[in-house]
Amino acid sequence: MGALRLEHRAAVGDCEPPVTCIGVPFAVEYANEPRPWLFLHVPKTAGSSVYSILRTLLKPPELLKLHPDGETLRRIRALPVPHRARLRMLYGHVDVHITRQIVPLQRCVTLLRDPVQRIVSYYAFARHMDRGAYSELARRASITQWIDALSLPETDNGMVRRFSGALHEAGIGACTRQMLERAKANLAQFAVVGLTSRFDEFYALLASRLGLPMRTYVAEKVNTRRPRIDQLDRGTLEEIERRNGLDRELYRFGAELFARQLASSDLSTAIDEFRRRCLSEPLRLHDAARRIAFARWKKLRRWSPYPFLG
Repeated sequence: MGALRLEHRAAVGDCEPPVTCIGVPFAVEYANEPRPWLFLHVPKTAGSSVYSILRTLLKPPELLKLHPDGETLRRIRALPVPHRARLRMLYGHVDVHITRQIVPLQRCVTLLRDPVQRIVSYYAFARHMDRGAYSELARRASITQWIDALSLPETDNGMVRRFSGALHEAGIGACTRQMLERAKANLAQFAVVGLTSRFDEFYALLASRLGLPMRTYVAEKVNTRRPRIDQLDRGTLEEIERRNGLDRELYRFGAELFARQLASSDLSTAIDEFRRRCLSEPLRLHDAARRIAFARWKKLRRWSPYPFLG
Protein backbone atom coordinates (compact mmCIF):
# COMPACT_ATOMS: atom_id res chain seq x y z
CA MET A 1 0.00 0.00 0.00
CA GLY A 2 3.03 2.30 0.26
CA ALA A 3 2.96 3.44 -3.39
CA LEU A 4 -0.76 4.06 -3.15
CA ARG A 5 -0.21 6.28 -0.12
CA LEU A 6 1.99 8.73 -2.05
CA GLU A 7 -0.23 8.72 -5.14
CA HIS A 8 -3.40 9.54 -3.25
CA ARG A 9 -1.83 12.11 -0.95
CA ALA A 10 -1.10 14.13 -4.07
CA ALA A 11 -4.73 13.82 -5.11
CA VAL A 12 -5.89 15.02 -1.70
CA GLY A 13 -3.69 18.09 -1.98
CA ASP A 14 -5.27 18.92 -5.34
CA CYS A 15 -8.84 18.46 -4.12
CA GLU A 16 -8.70 20.09 -0.69
CA PRO A 17 -6.57 23.25 -0.57
CA PRO A 18 -5.91 24.58 2.91
CA VAL A 19 -8.08 27.37 4.26
CA THR A 20 -6.51 30.80 3.87
CA CYS A 21 -7.27 34.30 5.17
CA ILE A 22 -7.42 37.20 2.74
CA GLY A 23 -7.94 40.85 3.44
CA VAL A 24 -10.34 42.26 6.02
CA PRO A 25 -12.85 39.73 7.34
CA PHE A 26 -16.24 40.05 5.67
CA ALA A 27 -17.88 40.01 9.10
CA VAL A 28 -16.14 43.33 9.87
CA GLU A 29 -16.11 44.85 6.41
CA TYR A 30 -19.87 44.49 5.95
CA ALA A 31 -20.97 44.72 9.58
CA ASN A 32 -23.85 47.08 8.76
CA GLU A 33 -25.40 44.83 6.08
CA PRO A 34 -28.06 42.13 6.71
CA ARG A 35 -26.38 38.95 7.89
CA PRO A 36 -27.21 35.69 6.13
CA TRP A 37 -27.27 32.33 7.87
CA LEU A 38 -24.48 29.84 7.21
CA PHE A 39 -24.78 26.06 7.01
CA LEU A 40 -21.43 24.51 7.87
CA HIS A 41 -21.57 21.17 6.04
CA VAL A 42 -19.57 18.37 7.65
CA PRO A 43 -19.13 15.72 4.91
CA LYS A 44 -21.38 12.65 5.15
CA THR A 45 -23.86 14.09 7.64
CA ALA A 46 -26.87 14.33 5.25
CA GLY A 47 -25.86 17.80 4.12
CA SER A 48 -27.06 17.10 0.57
CA SER A 49 -30.55 16.58 1.97
CA VAL A 50 -30.22 19.98 3.65
CA TYR A 51 -29.43 21.42 0.21
CA SER A 52 -32.67 19.85 -1.06
CA ILE A 53 -34.52 21.65 1.74
CA LEU A 54 -32.85 24.98 0.96
CA ARG A 55 -33.73 24.64 -2.73
CA THR A 56 -37.36 24.13 -1.69
CA LEU A 57 -37.56 26.93 0.88
CA LEU A 58 -35.47 29.65 -0.75
CA LYS A 59 -34.98 31.33 -4.11
CA PRO A 60 -31.68 30.91 -6.04
CA PRO A 61 -30.41 34.49 -5.43
CA GLU A 62 -30.83 33.86 -1.70
CA LEU A 63 -28.24 31.05 -1.67
CA LEU A 64 -24.49 31.11 -2.14
CA LYS A 65 -22.15 28.13 -2.13
CA LEU A 66 -18.92 28.51 -0.15
CA HIS A 67 -15.50 27.09 -0.97
CA PRO A 68 -12.77 26.14 1.54
CA ASP A 69 -10.35 28.85 0.40
CA GLY A 70 -10.10 32.56 -0.31
CA GLU A 71 -12.37 32.23 -3.35
CA THR A 72 -15.39 32.43 -1.04
CA LEU A 73 -14.56 35.93 0.18
CA ARG A 74 -13.70 37.11 -3.32
CA ARG A 75 -17.10 35.94 -4.55
CA ILE A 76 -18.97 37.71 -1.77
CA ARG A 77 -17.03 40.93 -2.33
CA ALA A 78 -17.82 40.73 -6.06
CA LEU A 79 -21.56 40.94 -5.38
CA PRO A 80 -23.15 44.37 -5.51
CA VAL A 81 -24.68 45.47 -2.21
CA PRO A 82 -28.30 44.75 -3.32
CA HIS A 83 -27.30 41.17 -4.21
CA ARG A 84 -25.52 40.67 -0.90
CA ALA A 85 -28.57 42.00 0.93
CA ARG A 86 -30.70 39.26 -0.67
CA LEU A 87 -28.52 36.42 0.61
CA ARG A 88 -30.29 34.37 3.27
CA MET A 89 -28.14 31.23 3.44
CA LEU A 90 -24.50 30.43 2.71
CA TYR A 91 -23.46 26.78 2.64
CA GLY A 92 -20.47 24.57 2.02
CA HIS A 93 -17.63 22.38 3.29
CA VAL A 94 -15.84 25.08 5.26
CA ASP A 95 -14.42 25.17 8.76
CA VAL A 96 -14.83 27.66 11.59
CA HIS A 97 -11.66 29.48 10.54
CA ILE A 98 -13.27 30.87 7.39
CA THR A 99 -16.83 30.81 8.75
CA ARG A 100 -16.16 33.43 11.40
CA GLN A 101 -14.70 35.75 8.76
CA ILE A 102 -18.11 35.87 7.09
CA VAL A 103 -20.77 35.72 9.82
CA PRO A 104 -20.86 35.46 13.61
CA LEU A 105 -21.01 31.87 14.83
CA GLN A 106 -24.42 32.69 16.28
CA ARG A 107 -25.69 32.78 12.65
CA CYS A 108 -24.41 29.27 11.91
CA VAL A 109 -26.16 25.90 11.76
CA THR A 110 -24.70 22.42 11.33
CA LEU A 111 -25.28 18.67 11.55
CA LEU A 112 -23.17 16.13 13.44
CA ARG A 113 -23.10 12.38 12.89
CA ASP A 114 -21.92 9.42 14.93
CA PRO A 115 -18.16 9.37 14.14
CA VAL A 116 -17.94 5.68 13.22
CA GLN A 117 -21.04 5.84 11.02
CA ARG A 118 -19.71 8.97 9.32
CA ILE A 119 -16.37 7.37 8.42
CA VAL A 120 -18.06 4.18 7.18
CA SER A 121 -20.39 6.32 5.05
CA TYR A 122 -17.43 8.31 3.70
CA TYR A 123 -15.68 5.11 2.62
CA ALA A 124 -18.85 3.57 1.16
CA PHE A 125 -19.56 6.71 -0.85
CA ALA A 126 -16.07 6.60 -2.35
CA ARG A 127 -16.39 2.87 -3.06
CA HIS A 128 -19.86 2.79 -4.61
CA MET A 129 -21.01 6.26 -5.68
CA ASP A 130 -18.07 8.57 -6.32
CA ARG A 131 -15.73 8.76 -9.31
CA GLY A 132 -13.13 10.98 -7.68
CA ALA A 133 -9.55 10.55 -6.58
CA TYR A 134 -10.41 8.29 -3.63
CA SER A 135 -12.71 5.87 -5.45
CA GLU A 136 -10.28 3.58 -7.23
CA LEU A 137 -8.51 2.75 -3.99
CA ALA A 138 -11.77 2.32 -2.06
CA ARG A 139 -12.95 -0.32 -4.55
CA ARG A 140 -9.90 -2.52 -3.95
CA ALA A 141 -9.06 -1.87 -0.30
CA SER A 142 -10.64 -2.42 3.08
CA ILE A 143 -11.83 0.58 5.03
CA THR A 144 -8.77 0.60 7.32
CA GLN A 145 -6.40 0.20 4.34
CA TRP A 146 -8.19 3.06 2.62
CA ILE A 147 -7.86 5.30 5.69
CA ASP A 148 -4.16 4.44 6.10
CA ALA A 149 -3.31 5.00 2.43
CA LEU A 150 -5.03 8.36 2.10
CA SER A 151 -4.27 9.89 5.52
CA LEU A 152 -7.23 12.23 5.16
CA PRO A 153 -7.77 14.82 7.91
CA GLU A 154 -11.48 14.11 7.49
CA THR A 155 -11.05 10.55 8.81
CA ASP A 156 -8.87 11.63 11.75
CA ASN A 157 -11.15 13.50 14.17
CA GLY A 158 -12.43 15.49 11.22
CA MET A 159 -15.27 17.13 13.14
CA VAL A 160 -12.94 18.41 15.86
CA ARG A 161 -10.62 19.73 13.17
CA ARG A 162 -13.46 21.52 11.35
CA PHE A 163 -15.04 23.12 14.42
CA SER A 164 -11.74 24.08 16.03
CA GLY A 165 -10.80 25.94 12.84
CA ALA A 166 -7.74 23.75 12.22
CA LEU A 167 -8.88 21.33 9.54
CA HIS A 168 -5.45 20.95 7.94
CA GLU A 169 -3.10 22.41 10.53
CA ALA A 170 -2.56 19.32 12.73
CA GLY A 171 -0.88 16.22 11.33
CA ILE A 172 -2.62 12.84 11.23
CA GLY A 173 -2.94 11.53 14.78
CA ALA A 174 -1.94 14.94 16.18
CA CYS A 175 -5.31 16.38 17.26
CA THR A 176 -5.21 17.59 20.84
CA ARG A 177 -7.64 18.06 23.70
CA GLN A 178 -7.07 21.79 23.33
CA MET A 179 -8.51 21.50 19.82
CA LEU A 180 -11.47 19.59 21.25
CA GLU A 181 -12.16 22.28 23.85
CA ARG A 182 -11.89 24.99 21.21
CA ALA A 183 -14.29 23.05 18.99
CA LYS A 184 -16.77 22.74 21.86
CA ALA A 185 -16.57 26.46 22.62
CA ASN A 186 -17.21 27.31 18.97
CA LEU A 187 -20.01 24.79 18.55
CA ALA A 188 -21.78 26.08 21.65
CA GLN A 189 -22.26 29.42 19.86
CA PHE A 190 -24.09 27.90 16.86
CA ALA A 191 -27.76 28.75 16.46
CA VAL A 192 -28.66 25.16 15.58
CA VAL A 193 -26.65 21.97 16.17
CA GLY A 194 -28.50 18.94 14.82
CA LEU A 195 -27.91 15.20 14.59
CA THR A 196 -28.17 13.22 11.37
CA SER A 197 -30.01 10.46 13.25
CA ARG A 198 -32.76 12.97 14.18
CA PHE A 199 -32.92 14.83 10.90
CA ASP A 200 -36.56 15.95 10.92
CA GLU A 201 -36.18 17.56 14.35
CA PHE A 202 -33.10 19.39 13.07
CA TYR A 203 -35.13 20.48 10.03
CA ALA A 204 -37.86 21.83 12.32
CA LEU A 205 -35.31 23.86 14.27
CA LEU A 206 -33.76 25.17 11.04
CA ALA A 207 -37.14 26.19 9.58
CA SER A 208 -38.02 27.88 12.87
CA ARG A 209 -34.78 29.92 12.83
CA LEU A 210 -35.38 30.91 9.20
CA GLY A 211 -38.99 31.81 9.93
CA LEU A 212 -40.22 29.51 7.15
CA PRO A 213 -42.66 26.57 6.99
CA MET A 214 -41.40 23.00 6.67
CA ARG A 215 -41.79 21.63 3.14
CA THR A 216 -41.08 18.19 1.76
CA TYR A 217 -37.57 17.38 0.58
CA VAL A 218 -35.61 14.69 -1.25
CA ALA A 219 -33.13 12.58 0.70
CA GLU A 220 -30.08 13.11 -1.53
CA LYS A 221 -27.10 10.81 -2.11
CA VAL A 222 -28.51 7.93 -0.07
CA ASN A 223 -26.13 4.99 -0.46
CA THR A 224 -28.16 1.80 -0.31
CA ARG A 225 -24.96 -0.27 -0.54
CA ARG A 226 -23.38 1.23 2.56
CA PRO A 227 -22.63 -1.60 5.00
CA ARG A 228 -24.49 -1.61 8.29
CA ILE A 229 -22.35 -1.10 11.35
CA ASP A 230 -23.27 -4.58 12.63
CA GLN A 231 -21.84 -6.06 9.41
CA LEU A 232 -18.32 -4.82 10.19
CA ASP A 233 -15.98 -6.80 12.38
CA ARG A 234 -15.31 -5.63 15.92
CA GLY A 235 -11.63 -4.91 15.22
CA THR A 236 -12.44 -2.52 12.37
CA LEU A 237 -15.01 -0.64 14.45
CA GLU A 238 -12.66 -0.36 17.41
CA GLU A 239 -9.88 0.98 15.18
CA ILE A 240 -12.12 3.66 13.65
CA GLU A 241 -13.35 4.55 17.15
CA ARG A 242 -9.78 4.79 18.46
CA ARG A 243 -8.73 7.16 15.66
CA ASN A 244 -11.77 9.38 16.25
CA GLY A 245 -12.02 9.43 20.02
CA LEU A 246 -12.07 13.24 20.19
CA ASP A 247 -14.85 13.32 17.59
CA ARG A 248 -16.82 10.96 19.84
CA GLU A 249 -16.55 13.44 22.71
CA LEU A 250 -17.54 16.33 20.45
CA TYR A 251 -20.52 14.33 19.17
CA ARG A 252 -21.74 13.71 22.72
CA PHE A 253 -21.36 17.42 23.47
CA GLY A 254 -23.29 18.29 20.29
CA ALA A 255 -26.06 15.86 21.30
CA GLU A 256 -26.39 17.71 24.60
CA LEU A 257 -26.64 21.06 22.79
CA PHE A 258 -29.27 19.62 20.46
CA ALA A 259 -31.30 18.29 23.39
CA ARG A 260 -31.25 21.72 25.05
CA GLN A 261 -32.27 23.46 21.84
CA LEU A 262 -35.20 21.08 21.39
CA ALA A 263 -36.26 21.50 25.01
CA SER A 264 -36.42 25.27 24.59
CA SER A 265 -38.48 25.10 21.37
CA ASP A 266 -42.08 23.99 20.80
CA LEU A 267 -41.83 22.21 17.45
CA SER A 268 -44.58 19.62 17.79
CA THR A 269 -47.11 21.56 15.70
CA ALA A 270 -44.61 22.24 12.91
CA ILE A 271 -43.51 18.58 12.80
CA ASP A 272 -47.12 17.33 12.75
CA GLU A 273 -47.95 19.69 9.88
CA PHE A 274 -44.84 18.57 8.02
CA ARG A 275 -45.78 14.89 8.37
CA ARG A 276 -49.29 15.63 7.06
CA ARG A 277 -47.73 17.51 4.15
CA CYS A 278 -45.59 14.47 3.33
CA LEU A 279 -48.79 12.42 3.00
CA SER A 280 -50.43 14.91 0.63
CA GLU A 281 -49.65 14.23 -3.02
CA PRO A 282 -50.67 17.73 -4.26
CA LEU A 283 -48.41 19.39 -1.68
CA ARG A 284 -45.52 17.04 -2.47
CA LEU A 285 -45.90 17.90 -6.16
CA HIS A 286 -45.98 21.61 -5.32
CA ASP A 287 -42.71 21.31 -3.40
CA ALA A 288 -41.17 19.21 -6.19
CA ALA A 289 -42.08 21.91 -8.70
CA ARG A 290 -40.14 24.46 -6.64
CA ARG A 291 -37.05 22.22 -6.74
CA ILE A 292 -37.44 21.68 -10.50
CA ALA A 293 -37.68 25.42 -11.09
CA PHE A 294 -34.56 25.89 -8.97
CA ALA A 295 -32.69 23.26 -11.00
CA ARG A 296 -33.66 24.94 -14.27
CA TRP A 297 -32.45 28.28 -12.94
CA LYS A 298 -29.10 26.70 -12.06
CA LYS A 299 -28.69 25.50 -15.65
CA LEU A 300 -29.21 29.05 -16.88
CA ARG A 301 -26.92 30.67 -14.33
CA ARG A 302 -23.81 29.99 -16.46
CA TRP A 303 -24.74 33.15 -18.35
CA SER A 304 -25.12 35.13 -15.13
CA PRO A 305 -22.32 37.44 -13.96
CA TYR A 306 -22.66 35.64 -10.60
CA PRO A 307 -22.85 31.89 -11.49
CA PHE A 308 -21.96 30.88 -7.94
CA LEU A 309 -25.38 31.90 -6.60
CA GLY A 310 -27.92 29.18 -5.91
